[in-house]
Amino acid sequence: MRTQKILACFLALWMLVLSFAACGGEITTGSTESQTPTTSTPTTTDQVPSTDDKTKDTTDKGQSGGEVPTTTDKGQSGGEVPSTTEGSSSGETPDDSDWLAGYLDKMPVFTINTTDNAPIVSKEEYIGGKLTVDCSEEAYEMENAVIEIRGRGNFTWNDVEKKSYRIKFEKKTNLLGQGGGPARSWTLLAVHCDQSMLRTAAALTLAGKLSGIDFSSSVRFAQVYLNGEYMGVYQVSEQMQVQDYRVNVDDTVTEGAEIGFLVELDTQASELPVHDGFGNKYEIKSDIWNDDQYDYIADCLNLAFESLLTGEKEYIESLIDLDSVVDTYLVEELFKNLDVGWGSFYMYQHIGGKLHFGPVWDFDLAADNADANDRNPYFPQPEYIYVGSGSYNYSQSHPWFIKLMEYDWFQEMVKTRWFEITDTVNEVPKYVRRVAELYSEDFDKNFERWPIFGQKINREPMQVQALKNHDEHAEYVAKWLEQRISWLNDYFSGEVEALPSGSPTDFKGSGGKGTQRDPYLVSTAKDFNEFTYALSLGATFEGKYFIQTADIDMAGYIGYNGIGAAGNFAGTYNGNGYVINAVIAGNDEAVFPYVSGTVMNVITTGSVSNMAQAAGIARSVRRGGALINCCSYMTVTSFRQAAAGITASNQSGGGTVSGCVFMGALSCENGETGAINIFIEGRGGEFSHNYCLDTAIGTSVGNETSVKASEIATMPEVLNANLASLAGGADQRLLCQWEVTQDGALMLKHR
Repeated sequence: MRTQKILACFLALWMLVLSFAACGGEITTGSTESQTPTTSTPTTTDQVPSTDDKTKDTTDKGQSGGEVPTTTDKGQSGGEVPSTTEGSSSGETPDDSDWLAGYLDKMPVFTINTTDNAPIVSKEEYIGGKLTVDCSEEAYEMENAVIEIRGRGNFTWNDVEKKSYRIKFEKKTNLLGQGGGPARSWTLLAVHCDQSMLRTAAALTLAGKLSGIDFSSSVRFAQVYLNGEYMGVYQVSEQMQVQDYRVNVDDTVTEGAEIGFLVELDTQASELPVHDGFGNKYEIKSDIWNDDQYDYIADCLNLAFESLLTGEKEYIESLIDLDSVVDTYLVEELFKNLDVGWGSFYMYQHIGGKLHFGPVWDFDLAADNADANDRNPYFPQPEYIYVGSGSYNYSQSHPWFIKLMEYDWFQEMVKTRWFEITDTVNEVPKYVRRVAELYSEDFDKNFERWPIFGQKINREPMQVQALKNHDEHAEYVAKWLEQRISWLNDYFSGEVEALPSGSPTDFKGSGGKGTQRDPYLVSTAKDFNEFTYALSLGATFEGKYFIQTADIDMAGYIGYNGIGAAGNFAGTYNGNGYVINAVIAGNDEAVFPYVSGTVMNVITTGSVSNMAQAAGIARSVRRGGALINCCSYMTVTSFRQAAAGITASNQSGGGTVSGCVFMGALSCENGETGAINIFIEGRGGEFSHNYCLDTAIGTSVGNETSVKASEIATMPEVLNANLASLAGGADQRLLCQWEVTQDGALMLKHR
């Protein structure tokens, strides 16, 4: 019996050796410790490979020709143990509890004290320190663990006050139980440019659920104190690096050309980047030991690039792992990540293997958190294809994805995969809401420390700047993602096009041809947003006619924040007595921009507040323009220049404001207020038959007539009698009659 057991063990060992050799591996003897580069290391690479976090044991990695570790081996995307329970990339079956596995009911507290309380002033040089972790899970707690710490990031290190950090432990550890195994290097991300603090966390967590993405960093959150000072909430994640439990490629081969590698797309890379065939620069993030390996990495990228140009699936698939491409594309496309073609985009390759896309990283400028209208007019909206579209030549596009999306077979792969993972994707907005609720008090404390709501820290668009607290930011992201998922469902079902046909300055609305007899119909928030965006992109609609056919609520429309000095309306807009409700905040915004055409029968409600000239109807009326028979109930606030109930200025003279009523409220901290108008630039212009509440006259009084609240009931008689006398040349047959509703509000009747 004993002999049989020995023989069985011998046979099993021999089969293991044969299996390993068949994958291209080598059986090594002697020490498996990492080697030090020889003095013949080329000056062109000028790198001293770091041994941080690496177990340089190629016999354990199984990488010398193998494709990727199986999901049961890797467990890298956020689990406490190397399993698929939390964050291995195998799960397309959603589990509501799984998304917050490892999250503690109370946010952990990190206390970091540097040696002699030295300040952290460099993102290259580490300084010593100690870390104490206090939390409700005893297994995760630490006391005075020896670490080194330095700064990290580019824009976030140089241009924002709340800094991000990289910490390195003396010994490998699973910080907060994260990752598939212990490591020395971890990141503390300030997430200061995303005031929801959840865009990147949601994207990384989704990526960790997809089997095509071998590794996605785990995510936790912690309150951080540095040298006695509260620094706020930080995202705790794994460093993007070559490491057994992260990007598990073999970059320890010191001789020859072939080596496993990790590269990062970085348009600002300066130290010996490699280039793909599109001219993009990639920084090598793994160790290389000689010139031949540098050339090998460059050749691998270019060979893969050249395969793309052929369009031949089998050839492309022989060089590129398409499963990783498809899953990475869907994560990037779901979030409309602006950085996808700019930086923080990774690719890696095993020795003898295919080029893989991933890991994903950095989604601060995603999900409508970047003002990219100059590059793609449809970027802020939850609709339309972004990452896979080459339209409009916006500079931060990703040519690999764009090229692949030209091929029907790749589109079919993406479509099929989308419907395989739809249930998983549907969990993403829920994750955002659940984390925001779980750590609501902690996030509020962060923004007490950093009171940045309403500010533009990086590229936040006006509609995001308008959000007033963390709850609103988180809910905005969740709603945007829900609308995005809904649109992608329609797109992959063939119900909508990748981009709207025609020019982005065209208008379709709910119907009509834009003529006087058949005006464009503005019936929904989507219609009015389309109208506003077209104006912001340069459309004037001169000679075109619009009619509103229903009350429209823009306050809940994702991506809308009014319009100001960016546009000029030269057509005719008939509100037909319907309401436009909006909440607008920014620099110089209103419901309508400069008006050189005619706006009539419009009622606005809600609020507008900004740093310059705020107005309840239009930013300005230009020569030949007219605001006729309109009413604003807006609360109008300016923090610097002017707050006006109807229009901030009558520019270049000649404009007309006639038969308008302001029933809202005005305030301006360092400027003037006016119920109807404030600045008259140049000569001319006509103001007639305008009214306001006596509580909203303002400091700049024109020829408006003030009325008391007790007189509102009698106002329709006066206003209707004036209709025949209104200036501006509007067809009296189109002007709406005034009435007082049962609740005492002055309104217009629909015609």
